[in-house]
Amino acid sequence: MPEVLLVSGRFPPAGGVGGLRALRLARHLPALGWTVRVLALDPATAPWRAMRDEALVAAIPPGTPVDYLTLPVPARGWRPAIARRGLLNEAMARMLARAGPVPDVAGAAFARAPLPEVDAVWTTGPPHSAHLVGLRAQRQGARWVMDYRDPWAPYGPPEPAPGRWLGAALERACLARADAVTVVTADLRRALEAAVPALAGRVHVVPNAAEGVAPAAAVPRGERCVLAHVGTLNPARDPRPLLAGLAEAIRRGLVDPERFRLRLVGWVAPEWRAAVGASGVETTDFLPRAQALAELRRAHALLVLGLSADARAREALPAKAFEGLASGRPILALVEGRDARELLADQPGVAFADPRDPLDVARAVGEVFAAWERGALSEPVAGRRVDDPAQAARRVAELLAGAC
Repeated sequence: MPEVLLVSGRFPPAGGVGGLRALRLARHLPALGWTVRVLALDPATAPWRAMRDEALVAAIPPGTPVDYLTLPVPARGWRPAIARRGLLNEAMARMLARAGPVPDVAGAAFARAPLPEVDAVWTTGPPHSAHLVGLRAQRQGARWVMDYRDPWAPYGPPEPAPGRWLGAALERACLARADAVTVVTADLRRALEAAVPALAGRVHVVPNAAEGVAPAAAVPRGERCVLAHVGTLNPARDPRPLLAGLAEAIRRGLVDPERFRLRLVGWVAPEWRAAVGASGVETTDFLPRAQALAELRRAHALLVLGLSADARAREALPAKAFEGLASGRPILALVEGRDARELLADQPGVAFADPRDPLDVARAVGEVFAAWERGALSEPVAGRRVDDPAQAARRVAELLAGAC
């Protein structure tokens, strides 16, 4: 059988949704005629080292070779790395490892990784430095499919102009060379084809899909309405308009603070911790997937919060949206992309608010609370359509084989 190398910054035992797209392919591609091996960053030295989920390891098909790249410097963020490694190394590292919560040494690790001889390589970002492996593997004759889970946009501190130029140059080089490019929404496809007209016909939409998410049973009304955001608040996902909207809803009397809880489940980036802490909302740290899914199922309603880093980032649809749809709970979506909104609007039980307008957020949160008061949020939402992970894998298998 032909062999494919899947390259993903995150992969179990790394937790969070970032590694699930690669994990689903590792599970489904063998049935489609592919031998799979995986290259990922070592969770013990990656920035997400505190987000481990050992239970996910059991989902890796037995016998799948997984090579983990150890980062040479513990990942403590951008500024300490800059201080340690100097300006020249920092500038080069940002060229290689821009656009993801990765330390500057991650790009160098992917650039030096030993490459097996394979028929095809699939790389996914962020961290988009993973695409360096695709560039290298293609030179050895492998067919390369380049995957965008999120846009190639800065996730850390603002880039100085040289860093932006270098990152943009690397993205253009990757797009020019990749045999096929996959994205999660049609908005992202349109944005890439508008920026690089030569990509026309090479960009394909492969939506995220939820796997292993059992629909929720009825949720008791209880004494408090719980609106839950289950997922990380990374630097590209600004919660401040949401928090301002909640405060405005309370001020206007749309929400009774004694009977309403906004619950943020997951890691919060340092950029947002002061604002989140001052808001008084409920928070947890990172939770393994099984516990996170339990949080989805027992909330009265779920919050989907889109990315806010820049215009391209706002066209993305968070992977957690698909798990929320599969859970059967009502959803309040704070997203901007046309395709993201259309995809969600086509599903029952989804309401929207402008993620940059606290007044509109206040309105929507008030409507969630009013629905809870009426007892309208207890039963699961019926009639939703959930994408099949196996179908997404078939699409990727076709692209790896060059059949599209």
